[in-house]
Amino acid sequence: RLYFVWANLYGVSEEAWDDARLLVQVGGESDDALDVARRRDLFVVDGASCRLALLRDRSGRTHLGEDATAPLIDKLHHALLLWKAERRSDLVKYLLAHDLPDHAPFWKLAQALFEVLPRDEEDWKLIAALLYPDVMSLDVTGPLQVFASANLERERQGLPAHYQLRLLGAAEGLVRTSAGIGIQAEQSWYDLDVGEVDTLLVPGGLGIETLRQDAGLLAWLRDLEPRVRRLGSVCSGALLLASAGLLDGRRATTHWAYVDELGTFPAIAVQGDRLHTYGPQGRDGDPHVFTSAGVTAGIDLALALVEADLGRPLALAVARRLVMFLRRPGGQAQFSACLAPDPGRTPRLAALLDWIPGHLGEDLGLERLAERAHMPPRTLSRLFSREVGMGPGRYVEQVRLETARVLLQDGQASIATVSRLCGFGHPENLRRTFHKHLAVSPQDYAARFGA
Repeated sequence: RLYFVWANLYGVSEEAWDDARLLVQVGGESDDALDVARRRDLFVVDGASCRLALLRDRSGRTHLGEDATAPLIDKLHHALLLWKAERRSDLVKYLLAHDLPDHAPFWKLAQALFEVLPRDEEDWKLIAALLYPDVMSLDVTGPLQVFASANLERERQGLPAHYQLRLLGAAEGLVRTSAGIGIQAEQSWYDLDVGEVDTLLVPGGLGIETLRQDAGLLAWLRDLEPRVRRLGSVCSGALLLASAGLLDGRRATTHWAYVDELGTFPAIAVQGDRLHTYGPQGRDGDPHVFTSAGVTAGIDLALALVEADLGRPLALAVARRLVMFLRRPGGQAQFSACLAPDPGRTPRLAALLDWIPGHLGEDLGLERLAERAHMPPRTLSRLFSREVGMGPGRYVEQVRLETARVLLQDGQASIATVSRLCGFGHPENLRRTFHKHLAVSPQDYAARFGA
């Protein structure tokens, strides 16, 4: 492990920093490093976990330096980040709440920690979300809770929080959501220092149409896009990014009810059957500008971002804490095939769509379905394509797949039984369908998600 040092709590000299650099170069536990530390009365901070470590000399365990406990160092680092971000009011509140000393040695120690701690692992990442009248509250709070829960999981592991959350409005103050509840915007997006932001999320909601007419906001988003690491949307928030031209040449999805409207932007490759279009490696998604489908898909997106930042084990802990699956693939269909479309939108197919899930083990070929619907096969195919958005064969396959997934998750039936009940016949047919749509075998799926 590398150890980072800070010399003499009451003053940092150039000579002390030279000693600090030497310690980092030679390694914290080497004899040379210990000799330097003894000569200069240094104490050591473990940079990987922001913890104070006591140096060992030949006579035993000796503490060389000012006493500072691990929790205090965490608090100092947090306070310094607020100070660096010029969030003065938040800093004062934090100092008072944690009874931290507001004097010169405190800041000297904090500044030293800020300079030597590895930024990629220990600095906060600012996750900001837009607020506007008639925003959908769950599009805002769902993803942000994932990041907040990631902080809690890190605290349980003795690590400092990784994310800072901030809500942005056209102006600071209460914003009324489509649910009728108010959420406080902490800052105007026009007052934001864009350089602070790691990730900006644009939630959806009924008010998105009004927002799309805001030329100032669209220009602000265009200016922000190249200056942040990640820019994403939830639900109909994709329409705002599209209106700003930020999805041109990219793959994008949105809530299924807005897919047709998103499709009116010819430069966007609309993929309406995806949960989200984020991909940290850029292979099956975009690591910089991305979108997600409706409501809970925003939570799936946030889990994928946490996994990319902090690793799969922590993201899995968050998913378990929130009683969610980790992770539904971004390319997975965004609505359950077992949930038939709204009968009001498919009046001629409503009875057939209700009948299919209860007869999956039977022959559900086109001729059989047409007979059940009392119409010619070609008419049925055209009707499915127009009202359901896919042919009858593909629809039946999705219902069978969704039902098989539910049975495997419940863990109440073997793979052979699931294959038979869902109409796949031989387990090999089930395996091929799982690989085709989920890129995973039924056995692996059951092992990962089974009860």
